[in-house]
Amino acid sequence: MTSESDSRKWWTWQLAVTLAVGALAFVCFTVAGFLYPGGGYNPFLQMLSALGRTEVRGVEFPACHFWFMAGMFLSAASVGMVWARLARNAHGWRRHVIGWGGAINAAGLCAIALVPENVDVHIHNLGCYLAIAGGSAIIVATLRCRFAEIAWAIWFAVIVALFAIFLNVDAIPFSPFVTTAQKVLIFSFAAWAGWLAWKMERKAKDYDCELCWISAPHGAVHAAGR
Repeated sequence: MTSESDSRKWWTWQLAVTLAVGALAFVCFTVAGFLYPGGGYNPFLQMLSALGRTEVRGVEFPACHFWFMAGMFLSAASVGMVWARLARNAHGWRRHVIGWGGAINAAGLCAIALVPENVDVHIHNLGCYLAIAGGSAIIVATLRCRFAEIAWAIWFAVIVALFAIFLNVDAIPFSPFVTTAQKVLIFSFAAWAGWLAWKMERKAKDYDCELCWISAPHGAVHAAGR
C-alpha cells in the first residue's frame, strides 16, 4: 500500500511540475511580447518566431530574443515530460511511436529556439516541421474510438488544413490569417498536452499508475499490478 501511495504522490508531483514549467513558458513568451522593440508585439499580425529574431527594427539581440529562447526550451521540457510519461505507460507500437514522436517534437522546439528565422530560415522551418510531425505522430498513437480523442484529432486536422491553405493561397493575406491560425494551433496543442497530463493523473489514481486507456486491456493491467 505504501508503494502505491508513493507512486501516486510521485505522479501528482510530476503533473504539478509539468504544468508549472508550461505556465512559466507562457510567462516568458508574454514578457518577450512586451519587450519586443518598436511598440510591442501583435500576436494577430506577427508570427511567434518574430520574438526570437536576433535583430528587430535595428536592435541587435533584443531582450525578447532571450525570453523567447527560454520560453521555447521550457515548452520543450514541459511537453517532453508529458511524452516521456505517456510513452512509459503505453504498450506495443504506441510506445515506440509516442517515444520517437515525443523526441522529434521536443527536438523541433529546441531547433526553433536555437536557430532564429533571420539566421537560417530553412533550419528554423525544419524545426517547425519536426515539431508538427512529432506532435501528429503522438495524436495518432493516442487515438482510439472515443469521442474526446476523435474530437481532438478532427480539430487538429481542421486547424492544420486551414493553416496550410492560408499559407499557400496568395489571395489570402498573410496577416492576420496565417498568424492567427498559428496561435490557435499553438494554444490547441498546449491544451491537448495539458489534457493528456490530466487524464494520466486521473487514470494513475484509478488504476495504480497504469494507463489502461492506451491499448492495454483493463484486466491485463490489473493482473500485472497484482
